[in-house]
Amino acid sequence: MFDKHAREMFEEQIESAKAWPNACNHHADIDMAHAQGMVAYALIRGDIGHEEAARMNNTIKAVQLNRTAKEIREQRMAAA
Repeated sequence: MFDKHAREMFEEQIESAKAWPNACNHHADIDMAHAQGMVAYALIRGDIGHEEAARMNNTIKAVQLNRTAKEIREQRMAAA
């Protein structure tokens, strides 16, 4: 399991990725990549199991999908 500090860092990266405007997708991608790296490192070290890693990666994927949906929605609104 992630220790308290690592869990806080992971959640900060996720919240930061959520907070970036769509014009700054590259910044959000960096935050999400950092979070994915933390998950991979913890999994390799044996700090977390495969189930917890999958849950954390699903959280990251949800943020990615929500950002994509928001961007598409904004593009459609701008075109209308």
